[in-house]
Amino acid sequence: MVLYDSCTTDKPGSHPRKLRISHIERPSGIVEVRLGSSSAKVYPARNKNRTVYQVAWHVGGRRYRTSYTDKGKAIARAELAVKKLNAGEAQVLSLVNQDRQDYLAARRLLTPHQIDLVHAIKDYTVALKLLKNVPLLTAVQTYAKSQGTSLTPILAEALVQKLIQTRTEDGASERYIADLRARLGRFGKAVQKPISSITTQDLDAWLRSLNINPRNRRNFRTLLVALFNFGREQGYLPKHLTTAADVSHDDVR
Repeated sequence: MVLYDSCTTDKPGSHPRKLRISHIERPSGIVEVRLGSSSAKVYPARNKNRTVYQVAWHVGGRRYRTSYTDKGKAIARAELAVKKLNAGEAQVLSLVNQDRQDYLAARRLLTPHQIDLVHAIKDYTVALKLLKNVPLLTAVQTYAKSQGTSLTPILAEALVQKLIQTRTEDGASERYIADLRARLGRFGKAVQKPISSITTQDLDAWLRSLNINPRNRRNFRTLLVALFNFGREQGYLPKHLTTAADVSHDDVR
């Protein structure tokens, strides 16, 4: 029996065409949700003296399932599944409950460090390649021990302000202070990361985004080196290691 229909449309940019999502409930209580040739099913089941509703759909011959205690939410999830399938976004649907929980857990762990998930994974995989068979945690612990003291975290923008304040108190020229504010101020606002987390790739990508001539680019890089050296002097960066600014390329386009 068809319970009700709801309307959707084709993807943006295509000729508008109304498509209807149909909901068909079987005598067994199973609800089949259809959109075009795509379908998903909601199965009622008993679990520890309560009714749960399992949503199931197929992607590439593989069956995916997720469960809800609320029938309405289960049907809404089935609707989302058929919409994604009909729109050719089947890969998104392979993220079932555990995948989403893992993703959210990773985001929570990274949030205090102001690092996004993609950058964290990139840095991690590069580290694994460089370390070969040495566990990353072991390498980090060895490095931290060799430093004697831990680094004080500070955002790039805050370090820029600290550098400007220090150089002003030191009696630097107004022109130099203005240059720090203009050039490094742009950098601090654009790269919202702790100074110790900024990589050579971050600096090169930012310099490239400025779309300036080589001379101006070198001027920016000179001040970046000054900023990172200041961070090292203040204990925000390792004392005896090359910084990202030291190895940033002059010839980025």
